[in-house]
Amino acid sequence: MRTSIDLISYADGSFVVIHDQDKENLVRKTEESLSKHIESLEEIGMKLNEEKTEIIVFGKDNPSVLINVKGAAVESKNQIKALSILVYNGLTWRPHVTALKKRVRKVMGGARIIRNKLTEKQATSIVAAQIFLILFYACCIWLAPSLNRKTFGIVESLHYRALHQIICDCRQKVSREVITKRTKCLPPDKWTKFALVPKYVQSQ
Repeated sequence: MRTSIDLISYADGSFVVIHDQDKENLVRKTEESLSKHIESLEEIGMKLNEEKTEIIVFGKDNPSVLINVKGAAVESKNQIKALSILVYNGLTWRPHVTALKKRVRKVMGGARIIRNKLTEKQATSIVAAQIFLILFYACCIWLAPSLNRKTFGIVESLHYRALHQIICDCRQKVSREVITKRTKCLPPDKWTKFALVPKYVQSQ
C-alpha cells in the first residue's frame, strides 16, 4: 500500500497525518513531512512550538516510534491533545470523558456554592456558558453512538447534575424526565444530531 500524507490545519494548530504499513518508512516519511511543513511555516513568519509537538501511532499493538524534529528527539505517546480533544491510541474516548469529568465537576462545585444567590435565569446562564461549553465541546466527534455505555453514562450523569442545579436545591431528588421537561434541554444522545450546538437551555 502506498504511503498517504495529509496536512490538516485549524487556527494555530497543524496536524500531519501519515499512513504506512512499514514502521521504518513511516518514521522516515514523518520526519521528511514535518521538516517541509516547518520550513513552510517559517517562510510565512510562523514558529513551531517544539514543546507542543506530539506524536501518536495507531496500529497493531500501537508500536512506539521515535522521530527527529529540528534536532530534538520526539517519542510517540499513548494519547495526545488535538484542539483540546484527548485522542487515545486505543481508539476509545474514555480518557477524554474522564478528563471532562474532572473539569466539569470542579466548575459545578463552584456553581453550587453560589446557587442560592442566583435567579433561575442566572443559574441557566452559568450552566450553559461554564459547564455545557466544556462538557459538549466537539461532541459531534466523540459523543458517537458507538461510545461505550459506561463512558456515555458519565456524560449523561454530568449533564443532568448540571441541570439539576438550575431548577432546585441539589439535595432534592428530581427525575431526569422532570429535569428535561423543566429546562427544555436536549439529552446527551440528541446533541450529535445537530451540526451546530443547539440552544441547550431556554429560560423559563
